[in-house]
Amino acid sequence: MIELDSATSDNPRQNQTPYRDARSTYSQVLLILYVLAWPAVILSAPLFWLYNPLAGILYALTIGLHINTQLGLFYHELWHNGFFKSPRHNRFFFWLISFYLISSPQFYGIAHATHHKKVHTFDDLEFWPAKELRSKLRARIALVFELFFGIIAWQIRVAPAIYKHKNYSRRTSILFTAGWLTMFAGLMYVSHLLYGEFFWYAALAYGLHLLLFAIALRLLQFLEHLGITAPDLDYTTRANLTRNTRRQGLLNQLWHKLTLNETAEHTLHHLRAGIPYRRYMPLPPPPPSAPVRPVSVVDLPRIIWRYWQDPLREIVSTSPDLDEIPH
Repeated sequence: MIELDSATSDNPRQNQTPYRDARSTYSQVLLILYVLAWPAVILSAPLFWLYNPLAGILYALTIGLHINTQLGLFYHELWHNGFFKSPRHNRFFFWLISFYLISSPQFYGIAHATHHKKVHTFDDLEFWPAKELRSKLRARIALVFELFFGIIAWQIRVAPAIYKHKNYSRRTSILFTAGWLTMFAGLMYVSHLLYGEFFWYAALAYGLHLLLFAIALRLLQFLEHLGITAPDLDYTTRANLTRNTRRQGLLNQLWHKLTLNETAEHTLHHLRAGIPYRRYMPLPPPPPSAPVRPVSVVDLPRIIWRYWQDPLREIVSTSPDLDEIPH
């Protein structure tokens, strides 16, 4: 497991916002409940599909999207060793959720480490999987696929860069693939016992739930980072260019309910990657915990449109209000 404390070693650690310990029984129980609920949600889905396909789609858009989004956020926290004092316990649940979400642990680990260390540069594999992607046409094609397929399209695009990375292990990939196939076979076997010839509805639900999660997660990443490329600025300045999401307004409130209010302090997360989201103290309205760029969910179409217009735009120290999103 790659440690991220080094990602912020060039940042001042004094005068930081106080935080509380997230390794509480409540947080751990919540994680375990979602881990146990996931197979129950997948195995219950055929009941809705058998009743009415529209009911199955609605189930995927609500229960399915919620539980997969939560597991995706737990996945992120576990990689940061945020739930348990023992790295082994964090790693166990990290791998287990990786099977649920079909998210290769080393794909995520390698890419997310570059995201923290090289945020808003062309070396950030979560946004620029290959340095040669420096044409507007290719960047726009990648954007279209990621709007329709989310991080599924991203994983396909990032694969060549991951395979060349010094930390890539073919053995780890084989173990992950074998583990996922075993889990999926077990899931389908139980579904067959429950539904007979209609067991494939569980596979259909699994795929749809993952697709919706993949799109939602990529849109969240777009909201926080899209269109901000500043390779020549220092780390702290680049981190301060990340966007926090507003807590006000119905859509923003719904978004934070979906994400357990974990995305409002994304700037602080980049500045202090060693402190998981749930360890932040409740922050008073003024002043904010760090220089912030609050943005509303309703601004997402504008962010995507501006990126489409100029996907290779680079921000320099003299750039005006960087992406014209109101404060």
